[in-house]
Amino acid sequence: MPPHGAREFHKALEPYYAKAPERQRFIEFEGVGHFMPEEAWNRLWNNVLSWFERFLDRK
Repeated sequence: MPPHGAREFHKALEPYYAKAPERQRFIEFEGVGHFMPEEAWNRLWNNVLSWFERFLDRK
């Protein structure tokens, strides 16, 4: 799956994150297609969970 659409979407969202750019992140897995190998899938979910822990209030 070509990543250009995701890159463009990420770029379009940048103005909305101007005051907190650390909340927006784009990670591209080089050489990985639409069906991700286990290692890439695990890296993806580790990033998602880290973002949740950092930015979502658990109250």
